[in-house]
Amino acid sequence: MFCIVEEEHEKRIDGIHYTYHAHKQWYDIGDMKCRNRKPKQLQKQFQRCFFRCRDIFKGYLYQCPRSAHGTDLQLVNRVDGERFSLGYQDKKRARQQLMDFYWRKKYISACNFCNMGCGDLQTVPAGEQQKL
Repeated sequence: MFCIVEEEHEKRIDGIHYTYHAHKQWYDIGDMKCRNRKPKQLQKQFQRCFFRCRDIFKGYLYQCPRSAHGTDLQLVNRVDGERFSLGYQDKKRARQQLMDFYWRKKYISACNFCNMGCGDLQTVPAGEQQKL
């Protein structure tokens, strides 16, 4: 699941300060089964994806959480260049690898296990408070 918050509001009632989000949307990005998409489809998906928020997991920087956890669970193949080691490295080499990682233009393996960026997202209504 992935959440988009459209508005954030702050209020104070009876001296209690709280924040709430209006118009919250949840999106189901699908299960972890391979979609068997063609390279052109995967490239288009990668370019449209707004979930590439980078993720640090077990000493590596990944393009997205799905890539990190899918790789860790051995559901997604580990491919050179799709993650960046945060361990000790030669500074000059590490700098170039990090730039290559950050400005990556080619899709990653995890894209084939995700619906983000390809128009197949299902909207899931956010929980609502009910008055009793």
